Amino acid sequence: MSDQRLSITAVIDAYTKTGAWAEFEESKKGTIEAGKLADIVILSKDVFAEPPTTADAVAVDLTVFDGQIVFTR
Repeated sequence: MSDQRLSITAVIDAYTKTGAWAEFEESKKGTIEAGKLADIVILSKDVFAEPPTTADAVAVDLTVFDGQIVFTR
């Protein structure tokens, strides 16, 4: 049986860029660009440099929603 796991890049793209595209909102959200909405989370480690092996291997350090910090660890 072949490995059917998605890469971390594919998972993040599916949740961000592809999700915005599916909602016809790609001009407003889905990527970090000037003029777009800025809901964002800052993670405890670089998941591209060191992909986590379990969901609890990375923590959220900061969450910004509607331009306001709504969570800090």
